Amino acid sequence: MIRMKKMNVIFVLCFLAFLSFTKAQAPQAFKYQAVARDLQGTPLNAKAIMVKASILKGSETGIAIYTETSSVITNKFGLFSLNIGDVNPANFATIDWGSDKHFLSIELSQNAGTTYVLMGTIQLLSVPYALNASSLMLSAADGSKWNVVIDNNGKLSSKRLLSPITMVLVEGGTFKMGNPSSTYSDEYPQHLVTLTNSFWIGVYELTQKQYKEVMGVNPSTFKNDNNPVDSVTWWDGVKYCNKRSMLEGLPVCYSYNGDTLPDNWTDSPMDDSKIVCNWTVKGYRLLTEAEWEFAAKGGVKNKWYNDYKYLLYSGSDNPLEVAWYNSDPDHYPKMATTTVGTLKANELGLYDMSGNVMEWTGDWFDNFTNESVTNPQGPKSGPARVFKNGSYIQTTTEIRSTFRMAYISKSKIPSLGFRICKTN
Repeated sequence: MIRMKKMNVIFVLCFLAFLSFTKAQAPQAFKYQAVARDLQGTPLNAKAIMVKASILKGSETGIAIYTETSSVITNKFGLFSLNIGDVNPANFATIDWGSDKHFLSIELSQNAGTTYVLMGTIQLLSVPYALNASSLMLSAADGSKWNVVIDNNGKLSSKRLLSPITMVLVEGGTFKMGNPSSTYSDEYPQHLVTLTNSFWIGVYELTQKQYKEVMGVNPSTFKNDNNPVDSVTWWDGVKYCNKRSMLEGLPVCYSYNGDTLPDNWTDSPMDDSKIVCNWTVKGYRLLTEAEWEFAAKGGVKNKWYNDYKYLLYSGSDNPLEVAWYNSDPDHYPKMATTTVGTLKANELGLYDMSGNVMEWTGDWFDNFTNESVTNPQGPKSGPARVFKNGSYIQTTTEIRSTFRMAYISKSKIPSLGFRICKTN
């Protein structure tokens, strides 16, 4: 386990992964590589930091039998590396690896008033010897989990372990999108939409825990790991999708001015004309408005699917069964979000498609027409991005499956979050 504890101006990280060798296996220096960020999660761009590496004997709190301190400079992504054992090779060579378990401790010191921590990517690379285990579990200072795999040549690679996104497959189909009543002008006219491709959708709204594991921060107003993340912009949603895809080794959907690395998207303000979604790849993305409404109405599992009839809310005509919303605003107004999945699911097994938080979609807003469409992805540009669903502060009118509104992409409010999907 990597553990962090504060000691004046030093943060200590210890690996519970133990290093065990015979005397004949005395290793050469090995490479350690990590990303350093400040406490706000920003990578340290070309910063000089002091790194203290120690080999501890017996336990993660054991005696340091080897210590070295190096000054390193991070690259523009915050990445730094050092060869542990190079500073004091004679002392390193005297370590009796076969006598006990050994642990690696890494300390990053405060420099010029800034405290540096290890966050994000952490890897052990190019170890020229074999450990006596095939895989290990590490726990990093930011709470993230890592699985380290050692191959037959002693090479170590790591993959971040994330809280799983429970997903269900939504089969393609045809449905009537929008509202037949012109009372709701943004939802009118109702029109036929055909989705030819199936897709995977998150059973729950993205939780705060899932967001923080990838992004390193929790911007939510109503803090609770299992509540939906809130107070996120549209840009936060697409950045999350790309970062999670990368961590899981999936192709990424979004590129900004041709660049798929969200940490490089530094324009202020962000330019909506530069973002492109590759709909054909199978990484994470936001749902289209049509995908969202089709899923909210139960997809092909809606019992009136062939008759183009739909429940008023997602999973019921009774909002109290399925929606966390402002059911009695005059006497008992809802003041916050709640744990995802608290109420009844819809026909597809999806929760909170009515209420809790509103959800960003990928589409620009535009008015509907009578025209039948296939696989709509929204207009090429527009004044604002569509969000669906109602929230804890809204009443029955805004939690209907056909409800739609739009905000500019940089909007960030406590009642707005998102749900993710993948192309099948």
